[in-house]
Amino acid sequence: MSDRFVTVETFSREFEAQIVKARLDAEGIESIIADGNMGRIYPGAIGVRLLVREDDVERVKKILLRAQFTNVNE
Repeated sequence: MSDRFVTVETFSREFEAQIVKARLDAEGIESIIADGNMGRIYPGAIGVRLLVREDDVERVKKILLRAQFTNVNE
């Protein structure tokens, strides 16, 4: 398993990232929210990044598409 975390999605608000993180937690996928504090200082101006292990990227994208999170890139 890769120890490298990569950005899988960027959200405009931290609560959106928290919802997705909870879904991934339920699926047993480790994720990290980055830049959440900056989003509190500059709401909407700085994206809140959701990171997952590089090995989980494809699985996470499928989960997000099924959950109808439309910002998922390829």
